[in-house]
Amino acid sequence: MIEKGLVTEVSDGEAVVSFVPSENCLSCRGCAFGKDDKTMLMRVKAVKEVEPGDIVTVEVNSRALLSSGFMVFILPLIFFLIGALSAAPLFRKMNLSMDSNAAGILVGFVLMVVTFLIVFVFERRRSHVSALSPRIIGIEKETPAGLHAENETKANHDS
Repeated sequence: MIEKGLVTEVSDGEAVVSFVPSENCLSCRGCAFGKDDKTMLMRVKAVKEVEPGDIVTVEVNSRALLSSGFMVFILPLIFFLIGALSAAPLFRKMNLSMDSNAAGILVGFVLMVVTFLIVFVFERRRSHVSALSPRIIGIEKETPAGLHAENETKANHDS
């Protein structure tokens, strides 16, 4: 996903970019909303040339966001279902005295928690990779009035 926005602040190697969300952004909600709910704010690693007032083009790797979402939400659910569905027949076959349905739920829950822990460690390690972070791919040294007019037109059109 590629968006154009206005740099509002630069500090500690990060730039805060304000932009009017597109339809793709409204479904994602990965960024923080601005003060008026019509703009969104995104923290981006700043390049040396960027200054407040610059118009920048920011790229967010959609594939990385989707894979992270899958790992956090879908994978633990899949392992819960695998544990719940496979444990009950296994416990019945082994003639264990525990209720097979309760055993299935317990094993499914344990597998889900273990999957969450593995995903947590993996995502934490992966969060330092720049492919997941939004990055500035272009800088326009223009007056911000042009972008504000474009954003207002876009916001009014979306309303």
